[in-house]
Amino acid sequence: MKKSFTWKLAVGLAIVVALPLGCSCRQKIADKAIEKAIETQAKKDGKDVDVKMDTKGGTMSIKAKDGSGDVNVDMKSDGSSFSMKTQDGVVLGGENAKIPDSFPKDVPVFPGAKPTLVTTDTKSEMFSVNLTTADTLENVGAYYKKELAANGWKEGYTMAQPGDQPVQMMNYTKENRSVMVTVSREGGNTTLSLIVSKSGS
Repeated sequence: MKKSFTWKLAVGLAIVVALPLGCSCRQKIADKAIEKAIETQAKKDGKDVDVKMDTKGGTMSIKAKDGSGDVNVDMKSDGSSFSMKTQDGVVLGGENAKIPDSFPKDVPVFPGAKPTLVTTDTKSEMFSVNLTTADTLENVGAYYKKELAANGWKEGYTMAQPGDQPVQMMNYTKENRSVMVTVSREGGNTTLSLIVSKSGS
């Protein structure tokens, strides 16, 4: 499924731009460059948009100039967290990050893990959740092998990379959906990524 330019571009920009607020040396120049980049990309995709970027204030908006409403992005950040809404879904990061009520009930969230970035794409019914936990990579990996199987998910491709930067990747399918679980160890924490989507999307 082809996503609109706003979802592809704005999600990436929100993640990159929302966190390093307060760097006055680059604010105005960077804001104008980002505005131009989005407007140029939009024209390539057949959309005429007006972009307003204010890194210092922690806001970004994208509006269709024809007022159609099919292109709308609003992003707010306070430096430690951000939220973004588009016509396709919602992104929550930092302290704002939380698991939405619409997240599939048959995909367990590791007990005690803290969400750091949550993306909900309502059009394609895709969820992407990043979490951190102080528990071990091995415990997290074993938890998902057990709990996903118990919830009726069928294990597919798996990969485990040992060493100084261990990683486990597991792919599961159920009916017309798939879930990709990625577990890695960074510093003193274990990072967990859950991507739930329709198969083939």
